Amino acid sequence: SDSGGGAGIQADMKSCAAFGAFSTTAIAALTAQNTKGVQAIFPVPVDFVRQQMKSVRGSGTEPADDGHDHEGGPACAGPATEIPHGQSPS
Repeated sequence: SDSGGGAGIQADMKSCAAFGAFSTTAIAALTAQNTKGVQAIFPVPVDFVRQQMKSVRGSGTEPADDGHDHEGGPACAGPATEIPHGQSPS
């Protein structure tokens, strides 16, 4: 997440919308940042990242593709690959 709106998920979602695509998200880290730099990073707890991903995959709006940007560090790298593309959560 980029609180300045120029990068991160906010910018990615704007790009998707510009091309007519619908995007879903799982936020793994929040940042306090602006055009001068990143002032702070808050990693989201891994269990919550996992729940976000399961919620998206179980919503009926199955993603056509998966993308990974800032993943909140090594702890969140696992959940990003735990639910294979096209598989619904149990």
